[in-house]
Amino acid sequence: MKIYEIGYHIVPAVAEEQLPAEVGNLKGLIESKGGLFISEEFPKLRPLAYAIPKVVDGRKQNFTEAYFGWVKFEATPEAIGGINSSFQSNPHILRHLLIETVRENTMSFVRPATFKKDEEGTVDAPAAPREEITKEDEERISKSIDELVVG
Repeated sequence: MKIYEIGYHIVPAVAEEQLPAEVGNLKGLIESKGGLFISEEFPKLRPLAYAIPKVVDGRKQNFTEAYFGWVKFEATPEAIGGINSSFQSNPHILRHLLIETVRENTMSFVRPATFKKDEEGTVDAPAAPREEITKEDEERISKSIDELVVG
C-alpha cells in the first residue's frame, strides 16, 4: 500500500446542495478500489487562474471557477489506474491531479512578517540584521574558494 493524494475541480454546474452527494460518489469510487482514507478537504468554490474548457451536455463551456477539494488515501499501486481513469471519465470533474505522497501533513503555514510604523506612519518591512564581515573572514572565505577551485 502507498499513500496518494488526489486534488480535483468539480464544475460549478453542480448545484451546491448536490456537492456532498458528488463528493460521496468520488470517495465511494476510491473505496471501491480498496482505498483507505487519511484526510480530506471538502470542495470550496474558487476562481481559476485561467478559463478551462470542457464539453458538458454536448457543448463546450469555458469555466472560470470551480469547486476545489482533495482527498489523501492509502491504496495499492494496482488500484491507482482505475481510480485515475474513473476521475477522467467523470463528467463533473473539470480537472484532477493524482500524486504519490507521504502520510504526514505537509502543509506549511507562513507566519506574517511584523511591520513597524515610523513617526510619519509609514510602514516599512523589517530589515534583516547585517553582519559585519572582518578582514579575517574575507581571507578565510577567499582561501576556501581557492581550495574548491580546481586549477
